[in-house]
Amino acid sequence: MSSICLDRDNLWIGTPRALYFIKDFFKGNKKASRLLNNHFITSILNDRDGNIWITTYGDGVYHIPYKNFYFSYLDNTNGLMSHSVFSVRKDKQDGSLYVGQNGGMLSRIDTLGRIRQFNLDSTGGRNSVLYISPYKKDILVGTDNNIFLLDRKSLRVRLLQAIRMIKDIKVTASGKILVAADRNLVTLGEGEPKTIPVDGLAMAVSCPDDTSFYIGTNNGLYYGTEKTEPRLANDADIRLKQSIKDLEWIDGDLWVGTSDQGDLPGAAEQGGKAVYLGRKPGERYLPAIVLRWTRPAVCRHEPRGIGDRYQIVIAVAQYYLYRRTYVRRHPRHSCGWRHAADRHFQWLMLF
Repeated sequence: MSSICLDRDNLWIGTPRALYFIKDFFKGNKKASRLLNNHFITSILNDRDGNIWITTYGDGVYHIPYKNFYFSYLDNTNGLMSHSVFSVRKDKQDGSLYVGQNGGMLSRIDTLGRIRQFNLDSTGGRNSVLYISPYKKDILVGTDNNIFLLDRKSLRVRLLQAIRMIKDIKVTASGKILVAADRNLVTLGEGEPKTIPVDGLAMAVSCPDDTSFYIGTNNGLYYGTEKTEPRLANDADIRLKQSIKDLEWIDGDLWVGTSDQGDLPGAAEQGGKAVYLGRKPGERYLPAIVLRWTRPAVCRHEPRGIGDRYQIVIAVAQYYLYRRTYVRRHPRHSCGWRHAADRHFQWLMLF
């Protein structure tokens, strides 16, 4: 799985092979429509107007308007410098569309259709534009090897920090920048950059708040805070020891997308029930399932009944999609967010 996007009650899932759309997913529908077959989906954006933007490797950008379900197309024949696109962002302030491409190319298209191209430094080798986001008064732009700031008024670009082998970038509510790069998590904010070593290649990062973070690596999901080193989020759950490709914290839920696990054999024992992780004989792709946890977690510092309980859903598909919900703790305790207990399962077929 390469990307995920929530669109009201609908769910969009991007993979290196196709785009999947599940209409009314959060109303109980589990039937998925396979769109853009044989397209490598790199990112999906739901902008403030409800429009969907889908970037692809080798096939440009697809746009689906809010009120009309049809695809329009943008590539190097009508405005972009390349047809290999990795990121897209619509600026809420002036409505401009920013499109990040390979070779360090960034395109800005304003509301009048005027296009301006930015050639970011690509002397360090591969330097695709992987991340675009508003950041204070500027636009934060992340590439494979550098992080830039683009001034909205002057449209001048300056280098913020050079970091090799960047895979993912997230910004906390207070403006702290978290970067998953190589075998490290790099935090940028006030003062000097801070580097936190990670056990494995850091592929994705997510931040529930300003002091804690999740890191997806090639050997599992890790959790850490400003005061504690990253450790496996749940050492007992084999599904969280897979290679993680994407992490998104959405409305109090951590969504985890893993690499292709189509050939993973065996089963994991969870609460006395076997969870099949590989393909059945004759099946081309993994079946997809939804798992609901109903038991709240209780930490040792907290009396029972204080934490709020949320539903947990895991969906397993050709590319594992893993949604995990956390229990918010009483403010007097320092536990923060912790996952709910692995017990009491209800399996439902997703598609």
